[in-house]
Amino acid sequence: MVSLIIVSYNCLDSLIRTLDSIGLKTYHPYELIVIDNNSADHTAEWLERKRDSLKPPSGRIQLIFNQENQGYSAACNQGIALASGDYLAFLNSDLLVSDFWLTRLVDHLRKIPRAGMVGPLGKGIGGSQNYVQIYREIGYYQPAAGGLDHYNQLVYSRYQGSYAETKFLIGCCILVKKELIDRVGGFDQALFMSADDFDFSLRARIVGYGLYVADDVVIHHYDHQSFNTLEATVANRYIEQGWSVFRQKWARLLQKYSMDDLFYNNRRLFFRGIKKGRRSAVKIY
Repeated sequence: MVSLIIVSYNCLDSLIRTLDSIGLKTYHPYELIVIDNNSADHTAEWLERKRDSLKPPSGRIQLIFNQENQGYSAACNQGIALASGDYLAFLNSDLLVSDFWLTRLVDHLRKIPRAGMVGPLGKGIGGSQNYVQIYREIGYYQPAAGGLDHYNQLVYSRYQGSYAETKFLIGCCILVKKELIDRVGGFDQALFMSADDFDFSLRARIVGYGLYVADDVVIHHYDHQSFNTLEATVANRYIEQGWSVFRQKWARLLQKYSMDDLFYNNRRLFFRGIKKGRRSAVKIY
């Protein structure tokens, strides 16, 4: 069983699209946990009205309605407290998933040695998960009109089982072993709405878990739909605050290593650079 944890904030249209996509494209058993951070766009009312129809055929649905915006990390931790799965998937509310996305991510997490977390390739995802950077092709133009599924199946048929270790996974779609969370804890709630995925990735690597990109799974991320509902000054303040906390937290490590060392280059720092299949022939850093 996988616990799918989704945090929403003032993005009802995107949330509906995401939940529809999950319901249509997810064949692995899962439970659904949605935490709404006091949205002002009737998200809570819609979720309550649709509760029964959103319930997965193989699991339960749980809804949390916060009375104020708790921030992304705190809301994720609320989901963790309710989760019953051996694997936890953290998803943004502005995604389109593809056929068999969860089945294939679980398969990677089960088979890759030392794996603690895995994420897909995608459009609208940065770092080593940017499929355009890896495959050197656009792939599709209309994700909601079947283009995403067609391209995802094409990639899977070519590169089934291919993966690459990475130094961080973008938090919009990650699958995590419950044992990793038991070891390192949940998300740092001092990181209100930024740097949380970098922090969590680093903590996982420090205790010996590997982070991997599944090169045969593609999703679409519409990117920062909740952020875009905030005034620019507020959004920038959240971003700056999160990275300020991150730099203070890891000050001793950052005195010795650069951010490039920690997250971007091939330096073997809590990282072994393991690759299999297609990625082994592609320079990604």
